[in-house]
Amino acid sequence: MKVVYRMRGLLGDATEDMVETLDSGKGEDIDEEEVYKMATVLGKENRLDAILQRLAQAKHFLRSHGLVHAGLKLISYCVKVKTNRQYLIQPHLHTLKILLGILNLALQHEQLESSGLGATVAQQVLSVTEPILQEASSQQRVIVRSISEEVSLCT
Repeated sequence: MKVVYRMRGLLGDATEDMVETLDSGKGEDIDEEEVYKMATVLGKENRLDAILQRLAQAKHFLRSHGLVHAGLKLISYCVKVKTNRQYLIQPHLHTLKILLGILNLALQHEQLESSGLGATVAQQVLSVTEPILQEASSQQRVIVRSISEEVSLCT
């Protein structure tokens, strides 16, 4: 986008339209299901399983930071779609156990190093976990009970 700014009185009167403010576009409702519909591909054919398995293998924070960052970014796109959230709350995936393990690694690293890197990853984990927990709370009590049992095993 090209922006031209002219001051009145210099080189004649400005003939362009006056723009007082720019529309930020924040007032529009964005349908995340439509925007991120391609992320449903990851929920099919065990692709999310593979991402979660890779995240579960992260044992050392600094060595696996790139993997964790990329995996959490993929999952953050996936949780914007309802079908993926419903898939991630299935008990056999152990999604919360894996995410809480990553959160634990990040917080331990932040406690030792205080570099801010662990805090960033912890924030990513929490932003990914929230929609998953919201979806789980809206589903059947059996799923919620199995997830709460999984969380109690992690602590």
